[in-house]
Amino acid sequence: MVQLNEFLAASRDFFFLAAILSCLLWLAFSYGGALRRFKRLSIGGALRGNEGRILVLVFAFGVVLRLFYLLTFSFNDEPFYIYAAYQVFLGHQPYVDFFFSQPPLDLILTALVFRLFGVGVVQFHLMPFLLSVASLPLMYLLSRRVLGDGAGAVFSTLLFSTSLLLGSLTATNNLYSTMTFMSMLSLWLFLDGVKKERPTLLFFAGIAASMAFWSRLFGILPLACEILFLAWSQRQRSIRPVLHIAGGFIAFSAVVLLFFYSPNFVYQVFLHHSKFPDCYVEGKLIHLLGSAFKELLVWVFGVAGVLAYLFRRPAKKKDSNGSYLILFYLALAFLAVVFVKRPCFFSHVYMHSVILLFPLCVFGGWFIARIPVRFILLVVMAVSLSISACSDSLIDVYSQNQQVITAVSYVQNKTNSGDLIFGSPAVTGVAAILSGRIIPPDGIEFFENRFYADNVSVGYFSNVTKGVACFIDTNYQVSSVVPSSFPASYTKRYEEMVIEITGALNQMNFTSKNVMGNIVVYCRPSTPSS
Repeated sequence: MVQLNEFLAASRDFFFLAAILSCLLWLAFSYGGALRRFKRLSIGGALRGNEGRILVLVFAFGVVLRLFYLLTFSFNDEPFYIYAAYQVFLGHQPYVDFFFSQPPLDLILTALVFRLFGVGVVQFHLMPFLLSVASLPLMYLLSRRVLGDGAGAVFSTLLFSTSLLLGSLTATNNLYSTMTFMSMLSLWLFLDGVKKERPTLLFFAGIAASMAFWSRLFGILPLACEILFLAWSQRQRSIRPVLHIAGGFIAFSAVVLLFFYSPNFVYQVFLHHSKFPDCYVEGKLIHLLGSAFKELLVWVFGVAGVLAYLFRRPAKKKDSNGSYLILFYLALAFLAVVFVKRPCFFSHVYMHSVILLFPLCVFGGWFIARIPVRFILLVVMAVSLSISACSDSLIDVYSQNQQVITAVSYVQNKTNSGDLIFGSPAVTGVAAILSGRIIPPDGIEFFENRFYADNVSVGYFSNVTKGVACFIDTNYQVSSVVPSSFPASYTKRYEEMVIEITGALNQMNFTSKNVMGNIVVYCRPSTPSS
């Protein structure tokens, strides 16, 4: 039986060879003059009438990519979010019974899945998987509504479905699936509501925007750009559309606050992240450039599409309603990624750049549809290279998943059911659920505060790990190096803390150690008594 990693490696090599072949064929046909008769025909025009067949293939690829994430884990904050949802399922309240630094909507949805279908690996990802799959046809509908171009909408969906970042973040429990789907839904409902002058649609657009916001704080962007668009548009002289949208947003927000507000709520959700050491704007721009290289297909066609659309001649007034709304969203998203205060890890900027991708996909698809058909083999080459790179990245995700499974097995062998385990949020949450172990109440908060020189100390660490049977670390938590974009004072303090905590682990009798790739598990020789 062919192993999954072997299949992914074969897929990577196949699409890489397909890219090379496409390039060679284009050179041969161009040199031979075979493509001259297509000089005036665009790719969109050549495919006219076959959009439905191509769209089915695009949907199929997007679903298969997302199916991969239904059964796998990678090193990020997802295991902590799953563990937090599990606590809600058990009846605990976020912000009161345990620390949680994000809005609560995704916790509620995942806990509801646990209630309906039980707790398991598929259930961990079921809700984001369904929303991510639903985002594929929504991407097509939104693109078609924005630009009125069926062929362009197909290519927009192609960019959306082949994006590794959109696939990995929206199909996993990283709190981006609900935000992305609801942001797109809100914009689509808003455009329909404005065009048809239907207040009900605007009200539901406000509800969708509120659901995006209460999934992740970046979800405020749809509401902001819709209000900005109404203020900018000369056609909208009445304040009523704003009131309808705001009414929907406030109505759903009131429900969330009614059930989840507590004295800790405002601090943990809105103020906690402001205490992180920020980096310079140029540092974030460099990281954003690196993010663009990892999503080269979307960024190249997307940026080219934005520029071509803005400077096209002649400009058409009839399509400004949709297109300029998406341009407003793109501009606000860029400002949010660059200027919102967050730790300047590349991984943070890379993940946050996901909010830029679906508007780039809209204009990228519009641009591809207008490329002369004689360059279609170059487009095939670009898509093939993107899929090849995607397959290569999935090999790494598969490796990480195997490491998590091995770590869980090791913890089960070294501990008893109900024992305390503690460590990196990137692994520990899932390890605790699958092995039937428990994370101490202050365990996750320790890592949330690991950057603060005043709050993090070996004494605090020792107190949190008191009675803990195993400590799980990954290569970018305790054992990591602070990015150079951090202020020097934080870098020095963090490096000192790494040395101190590593020494403290040895002093606290964590003598059993097992290394599984990027995961290190420290366990005591026998289960400690509580």
